[in-house]
Amino acid sequence: IIDAMDILYTNDVDGFCIVSSDSDFTRLVSRLRESGKMVIGMGENKTPEPFRKACDKFTILENLMSEQNPGTSKSETTHDRRSKEKIEDAIIKMIIENQDINKPTGLGEVGSRLVSLYPDFDVRSYGYNMLSKFLEEFTRIQMVKHGNIVSVTLREDQDLKENIDSYVVQIVKKSGRSGVELSTLGNKMYEKYKDFKIRDYGYSQFNQYVKSLKHVKLEQEGTILKAVYKG
Repeated sequence: IIDAMDILYTNDVDGFCIVSSDSDFTRLVSRLRESGKMVIGMGENKTPEPFRKACDKFTILENLMSEQNPGTSKSETTHDRRSKEKIEDAIIKMIIENQDINKPTGLGEVGSRLVSLYPDFDVRSYGYNMLSKFLEEFTRIQMVKHGNIVSVTLREDQDLKENIDSYVVQIVKKSGRSGVELSTLGNKMYEKYKDFKIRDYGYSQFNQYVKSLKHVKLEQEGTILKAVYKG
């Protein structure tokens, strides 16, 4: 502790890494962070919760000592401090918060916010080596990929999107060879599904969403953009 305080006052450093499983370092961590320094903690599974939470990020040493096969949970048997259900609840809260401001929830955002919420969060504690693999086991959320962008959505919303996809395709199909103007198509869709938000599924514009639909093509007629069915 004395060494850390000496470094704090005599050296120009950006952060500290404290390797210990002793809760006596908790107040030191708080003091360092009050001085604007990042603090990374590293310790064994037995490290008390207050020390873990005091750090910007906490890494469990057992996760670094051994490689685990996906789906197993060696460290979880000794470190079951936080249930998967609690993690899922936290992610669902993130998604809902973003929906209120029409913002999609990216996979990277989920990872960074989980670490901010739980500094000791590490998918390796649950037997996985990737966040995406860990999220696949949850029943209430789902990952949606559009190009290189991976978004996390509520599973019920994804089911809703499938219904909307089918509805939009049917409108375009019934319009025949002449197609339907994009503005008209959008109005019909939002009349039926008032709560549907394009951004929740990784799109910033309605025409991008329409282009993603199977058998639907966009055609330009002067200044008018139409959706045409191509079976």
